[in-house]
Amino acid sequence: MTATTGGSAPGEREIERNAGQFVWLWRCLIVVIGVFVLAHSGSDLDALNGYAGYGDFSIGLDDGGPDGFWKVTAVTPGDMAARLSLRPGDAIRPDRAIDFSRQMRAGEKLGFTLRRAGTLTHHVTTIAPRLTKAKDRSSAYATVFLSGVWGMIALVGLLVTIRGPARASTLWLGAALTCLGLSDNTPSLLESDSRLFPAFACLANAALNAPPVLLLAFARATRRETNGIAPRSWTFLLAAFAFAIAVFWGYAVWFTQTARSFVDGGAFGLLATAVIILGYLLVILLLGLSWRESRGQDRTRFAFMLAAIGLMATSTQVVGRVINFTGNDWSLTNPLVLLLVTGSIGGAAVFAYAVLRHRIIDLGFAINRTLVFGLFSGILLVAFGLIEWAVEHFLPRGVQEASPVIDAGVALLVFLTFHRVRDFVEGLVERLFFRSWRQAEAALRRFVREAPFVTRSAPLTHAFAIALSRYAEGAPAAVYLRDEAGGAYRRIDGAVKGVGDALDPDDATLVSIRAEPKAIEIDPRESSLRAAVIAPMINRNQVIGVVLLGSKPSGSSYRPDEIDLIGWATRQVGLDLYALKIEALEAERASQAEQISVLNARLDGVLAGRVTTKL
Repeated sequence: MTATTGGSAPGEREIERNAGQFVWLWRCLIVVIGVFVLAHSGSDLDALNGYAGYGDFSIGLDDGGPDGFWKVTAVTPGDMAARLSLRPGDAIRPDRAIDFSRQMRAGEKLGFTLRRAGTLTHHVTTIAPRLTKAKDRSSAYATVFLSGVWGMIALVGLLVTIRGPARASTLWLGAALTCLGLSDNTPSLLESDSRLFPAFACLANAALNAPPVLLLAFARATRRETNGIAPRSWTFLLAAFAFAIAVFWGYAVWFTQTARSFVDGGAFGLLATAVIILGYLLVILLLGLSWRESRGQDRTRFAFMLAAIGLMATSTQVVGRVINFTGNDWSLTNPLVLLLVTGSIGGAAVFAYAVLRHRIIDLGFAINRTLVFGLFSGILLVAFGLIEWAVEHFLPRGVQEASPVIDAGVALLVFLTFHRVRDFVEGLVERLFFRSWRQAEAALRRFVREAPFVTRSAPLTHAFAIALSRYAEGAPAAVYLRDEAGGAYRRIDGAVKGVGDALDPDDATLVSIRAEPKAIEIDPRESSLRAAVIAPMINRNQVIGVVLLGSKPSGSSYRPDEIDLIGWATRQVGLDLYALKIEALEAERASQAEQISVLNARLDGVLAGRVTTKL
């Protein structure tokens, strides 16, 4: 196997196996980051109360030089620099280096050293309350709205991490979406506490710079898991890019802690933005290569991932950095902000559709028919509630008071229309999101209906194994029947890799389904059966056989409704097999009775002949 076409090398696979044992640790780390991101997004609600308690530190300063002094670049009448009688060309250095990077409280003391014309003097001032400007008021709602959008992206990342399969690609994607939910690294009052700010600066700058690295690692892992391709060139490129991002992160953290700089801040910010954009271009390129190399359902999955990740990453990271770098305001009148909002919502919508319809990430029972139908029913209910509210508030008051029948008519119309619209929407959702589920379920139910008309056991068990495999998206299936002589379950048809021809009846899983006969997922910690699902065949209180299904080729887990349907189908087919067995025994008994009758007739003839001879 070459380095550019095959799967991961043996050493890499060994590392992944070892890392897989600590999936819980990675998940806990991502959850911690997610909680931090959500808490930081919640702090943007301070915009609604005019940032009460925040201090005003609006001084035009250049980044601190190697000696920690920051040059005053502009003084505006009424701002803090004017109140301190500062002039352009002055330089100040805070007593605590972090004071120029954190958000200070109103009334807090700030000590600094002023350098003017080579003379050093020390001063202490009280931070004045932050005055809410017109621009701040206009951007407050935009800030809160954007924080809500980014918070939803972080929640999706946590959901993918917790409920997704324990694969490298899923963990990388969950971590990336969680970090994408961080809007900026501007600290709140709580986060600016001198005891918390160093930890905040480390975590916030890491989460803000990590998404392109995490998405590139996700794209590489997904390509390897899907197509078996893991070129060393992309591994080295990922390592080099991660090192560059780590350098930016380290410099940002060092700068916030020391207030010293050895490079021009504007040039450094431009370079960091360019590298971030390059990282997202690499992600899109790698996903595009994976899309080109894939076929069928995998090709569709990569197309949706490319669209969703491209929209979310470009809007939340690239456009957001451009807004900050160019100094534009964050009001909804800014075209860049509108582009950011539409891109974020569009990317999240595409990702949600891809999860629901094409299952690019299987979230188990976290997303199913009940949840989706409940969500749409809730949306319709709110919509009709708003319609009723609009009718009550926009109809002329005199008309409403003169005719109480209008209220009753509106209520009745809403009631009747709601049920019809809900049924239509549920049917549309069923066809749009769950068509493949419905078709697979219908095919298995049709097989169960036709099973009683099969006349022999061998064709029925063979067809049943094939039907189960088709229903389980190509997962291997095997049928085992109980040997009445030894009590073991022996394979009749199909095969699951890693499972032998005979099953130990005292295996923990087999004991469990005998005690409570229903289809269940197999816990590998308690059972030696290397399969994913087991379903019993039951006759009265006896488990006469079992069906085993292996893992799905896509790596997705079995949904609860799938397991229930597999259990129902297995019970029905088990009864059909038992009926065929009884029919075979009856036919055998009838054949034996006929043979006995013939033999008795012959014996009677022989005995009669002997009696005649003697006479």
